[in-house]
Amino acid sequence: MKIQLFAALLFGASLLFGCSDSSTDSINETIQENNEKINETAEKNSTIETTHSLKDAKELLTIKWDVKEPQFIPEGYSLMDYYIYDKDMIEIRYSDTDDHHELYYRTSTRQDDISGNTNPYTNEKILSTSSIDRILVRGSDDVWMVAAWKNEDISYSISCENGLSQDTLLSMIDSIQ
Repeated sequence: MKIQLFAALLFGASLLFGCSDSSTDSINETIQENNEKINETAEKNSTIETTHSLKDAKELLTIKWDVKEPQFIPEGYSLMDYYIYDKDMIEIRYSDTDDHHELYYRTSTRQDDISGNTNPYTNEKILSTSSIDRILVRGSDDVWMVAAWKNEDISYSISCENGLSQDTLLSMIDSIQ
C-alpha cells in the first residue's frame, strides 16, 4: 500500500513539475496539452452513445429526470446530435457552420462540475438570472467559455469554443425549460 501511494504521489508530482516545455518556455501551453490528454483519456473510459433526438437520449438514461433543453440557441449555431455519457449525462452539441466551432450543453444527475472543461481562464465570476442564483462562469476578456450550475439537484453546463457574450449566455440559460 505504501509503495502504491508513493508511486501515485510521484506520478502526480511529475505531472505538476513536468509542465514546462523548454522549447517554448510556455507553462500554459503544456498545461493545456496535459488537460487535453486527460479529457481524451476520460472520454475513452466513458461509454458514449449518440442519438438524433432528445426522446431517444432520455430512453438511454439509467436514472430518469426531467431533461430540459435550451429554447434559445445563439445565432449561427445549429443542432448536431445528442450524446449520452455513462447513461447519466446528456450532452447536446451545436455547431457554428461558418467557423466550425462547437457549443456544448450538458445536464446530469452528477453532483460535480459536468462541463468537462478544465482549461485555465483569466476570468471567473458568479452570475445570476431570474431563475438561477449561482452560475459559475469562466472565460477570457469579455467572453465566457464555460458556465456551470445546479438547479433542483440537477447539474448543468454550457461550454463554447468561441465563447459567448454574457447576455447571450444568460439568454440561453434562461431559455432552458
